Amino acid sequence: MTVVMTAIVSSMTAANPENGLAMAFTVVMLAGVFPIFFGIFKLGKYSPFSPKPDKYWFLTDNADT
Repeated sequence: MTVVMTAIVSSMTAANPENGLAMAFTVVMLAGVFPIFFGIFKLGKYSPFSPKPDKYWFLTDNADT
């Protein structure tokens, strides 16, 4: 995830030096808000439709941080 965030911040600041960090912060906040909304609206019942390797990657990535 650090590599992904570095890529997001560097691309946003390169594209728009004045507002790049603000845009990257917005991306980070939205990435945190989406799982909250998924939990509120009980969208976890659709997780059996996602492939198992994706779920294992997600859980492993969360355990590494």
